[in-house]
Amino acid sequence: APTITSVTGPAASTYIVGQNLDFTVQFDDIVNVTGTPRLVLTIGSATRYATYVSGSGSASLLFRYTVQSGDLDSDGIAVASPIDLNGGTIKDVPGNDAVLTFTPPDTTTVLVDGVAPTITSVTGPTAGTYIVGQNLDFTVVFSEAVAVTGTPRLVLTIGSATRYATYLSGSGTSTLTFRYTVQSGDLDTDGIAVASPVDLDGGTIKDTSGNDAGLTFTAPDTSGVLVDGVAPTITSVTGPAAGTYIVGQNLDFTVQFDDTVNVTGTPRLVLTIGSTTRFATYVSGSGSASLLFRYTVQSGDLDSDGIAVASPIDLNGGTIKDVPGNDAVLSFTPPNTSGVLVDGVAPTITSVTGPAPGTYIVGQNLDFTVQFDDTVNVTGTPRLVLTIGSTTRYAAYVSGSGSASLLFRYTVQAGDYAATGIRLHGPVLVGDGTRIADSSGNMADLALEETVLELVRIDGITARILSVRRPEEGYRYYGAGQAIVVQVEFDLPVVNVSSGRLSLPIWLDDRLRWADYVSGLGTRQMVFRYVVPAGEPKARQLQLGSELSGQLQSIYGGEVQRTLPRVRWTNLLVDGQPPKVLWFLPPTRKLYRPGDWVIFRVVFDENVYLTGRNQPRPQLEFVFRGQRREATYLRGAGTNSLYFGYRLRAGEVWDARAYNFGSFVLVNGSSIRDVAGNAFR
Repeated sequence: APTITSVTGPAASTYIVGQNLDFTVQFDDIVNVTGTPRLVLTIGSATRYATYVSGSGSASLLFRYTVQSGDLDSDGIAVASPIDLNGGTIKDVPGNDAVLTFTPPDTTTVLVDGVAPTITSVTGPTAGTYIVGQNLDFTVVFSEAVAVTGTPRLVLTIGSATRYATYLSGSGTSTLTFRYTVQSGDLDTDGIAVASPVDLDGGTIKDTSGNDAGLTFTAPDTSGVLVDGVAPTITSVTGPAAGTYIVGQNLDFTVQFDDTVNVTGTPRLVLTIGSTTRFATYVSGSGSASLLFRYTVQSGDLDSDGIAVASPIDLNGGTIKDVPGNDAVLSFTPPNTSGVLVDGVAPTITSVTGPAPGTYIVGQNLDFTVQFDDTVNVTGTPRLVLTIGSTTRYAAYVSGSGSASLLFRYTVQAGDYAATGIRLHGPVLVGDGTRIADSSGNMADLALEETVLELVRIDGITARILSVRRPEEGYRYYGAGQAIVVQVEFDLPVVNVSSGRLSLPIWLDDRLRWADYVSGLGTRQMVFRYVVPAGEPKARQLQLGSELSGQLQSIYGGEVQRTLPRVRWTNLLVDGQPPKVLWFLPPTRKLYRPGDWVIFRVVFDENVYLTGRNQPRPQLEFVFRGQRREATYLRGAGTNSLYFGYRLRAGEVWDARAYNFGSFVLVNGSSIRDVAGNAFR
């Protein structure tokens, strides 16, 4: 009978599911096989069978066992003698049954690993909202160490889009990491989904023995894993209202996003003002969808055809993100700012023109013209600071608003004195409610260099005669004993510096007279009086003499210019002489009978007048036929002739042709006065 000379087992190795454990049984003669004889194997603790495969008709038979899932033997399989015919036969050619016992080969190094790795757990990202650039990491834990080739991946659903968390690391261990990085546009507000199984995507996941890992798993709960990969974008940028903005005014820009954003640092908008780059920096709005950026116009900024705003926003080291943390898209369509003008150039003083050289007295004006390099508008009363002598004075604004040239004026006051010139100080003074600004509203630069005007001298201490007047108005008559009053007006109060006589020369026609001082020392008005003496000849004009007589000075210690103005009055009559009777004219020469009036006429050297009604009327006394008679006044006042009448009594006949009156006597003659008031004597 044929016998087994040897049994050769598999090469030393670890065999995995699907791999074959081949055994070669060598007989000492050719054998034929029917059925499926088998070798009895022990793999781990399990009995397995290597069944006949081939070799019938030869002396060498092949037995094979294909490793099944679950087979495991880490210390070497075992082969048991004899061959199990399993209902078959092994015979030589003549038909002798083969001897089936054998010496088992050494299979201590033939190991079996038919246990494929399985996924024991999948852990997703921590609950939260994930933004662009952030990672969704998944940890896949296997039942044993696995090796990875290629880029296996997990299938994700983000919103309605399929995304893949690709293998990242962990090969050679039992824990693999898969990662998906959120992309712009990803959005899932109710939780992402992870689908089983792992997608190998052309790669492999095997254990160290080479068993393909089981790729199915129970998906983790990812309902709290939200994705916001939609970055906020700018929907509009609103610039300042059209207008001209000046120094200190704000250019405000409102940047509107399509989502709430949070700001850190000081992002800024890039502006072009004129040819200069300026920045409108972030002011407020973090935590809302509307951000405010502001630029405050500085001195020197100028743009006459509209500022420009450039896209994008300059973060300037800061951030603008939505609530989940997505960086905002910073590009935008610039607003139309062609009507946003900037005038930050303040007007400056180019020159100051002072008064013409000369000496200025009380009441005269020191005018200063301040020239600016631009049109300015004035409110209130700005002032220039002057030093006159050692005293500070102010030239106040007078006119020029709406032009580039302003007029300031100081009127010399009593007591001002500067023999060596005045001094102009800067800057122009403005107080509350006072301003000098250009048409845009920029406050002018009011700096001035200190200037000494040596040839502008001030004499406010020398008193000068301003006017001489008579207080009486209209035509005036001055008789004996009446006073002609003359007032001399000075520009400064004057005082007498000696006890000598103070007098005012006047000419009555061609006669020099002196009006004596009455009152006014210590004031600006001195009063002089000339009392018409009895016998003063008539004069129809009064003219001032050349200068005052006496020693005077101003109360400030200055001289008094005593030269009198050339003043002549012709609206007066000076007469200190009483009226005189030139002659008496008797009645008309005829015969007068009782009851007739005898009329007498008294002719004076000038027109005469009667005093008031309460004064006794004048009468003309005469002697008629040895008897004293009185003729009463009839008429004539205001002329040079007064008429008196006498009515003949019973028995009286007057033959004027033969009668000689003799002397006449005027009774109550003091009631007769001339126009100047001189009484008849």
